[in-house]
Amino acid sequence: PYALVCISFVGFVIKNGGVAVGDKENHQASVNILQPCYLSVFLLSALGPATIGLNSLMRYWGWIQKNYIRFVLIMAVMMAAVHYCTRAHPFLLADNRHYTFYLWKLLFRKHFLPRYILTFVYIFAFIEVSNAMGHTRSKLWILWFWICSFLVVVPTELIEFRYYLTPAILVLLHLPVPDYEVSSKVKTSAGLPFELPPQVVEILRVLVFAAVNLTTIYVFLFRPYHWPDGSVARFMW
Repeated sequence: PYALVCISFVGFVIKNGGVAVGDKENHQASVNILQPCYLSVFLLSALGPATIGLNSLMRYWGWIQKNYIRFVLIMAVMMAAVHYCTRAHPFLLADNRHYTFYLWKLLFRKHFLPRYILTFVYIFAFIEVSNAMGHTRSKLWILWFWICSFLVVVPTELIEFRYYLTPAILVLLHLPVPDYEVSSKVKTSAGLPFELPPQVVEILRVLVFAAVNLTTIYVFLFRPYHWPDGSVARFMW
């Protein structure tokens, strides 16, 4: 069955004349080395309250102390990639309908420092997302997950959250099923002690996702704005 999927994809690319559907001129394949870093932060955000907390940060600090040389080498490679390989699609710089336009403007265009500081976050995100899946999947499976995800996002120069949705869904599907009978300290999806029971963690994740979706829909429908030519524009992912 997997061979059939690959053959169908190759056939589609040949018939379509490329991977992009629609505006092919502005969505051409390229090499964006930093896309996996942006993906890792998105996946970390998708894990939500079960991962982002004081315990996980302390564990990250402990990992740095135990793997100082490895950490320095990874940081050097990442900072070199940030310095030489940071790319911005013309839409990312000009299309103010997308949230990524404002993120790029605030984080990367205001000052050069944030793009380097974020390398700490990228490493943290890779470690925590891998740990989250590590309770149900082997190291080999996680390695292939990252490889496949990289192959999908690296050829895309434009940064859009929708490119990261499939990996995010896969991460969430492969989290361990919470033990609802445990009411005191439990192991969360990231394998860290967490004071909240698993029911609350799952409810919080659903509420956060719902709030993000409802806010996005509200802004799109009820907060349009006008471009200089008088046309109506709407905020979107």
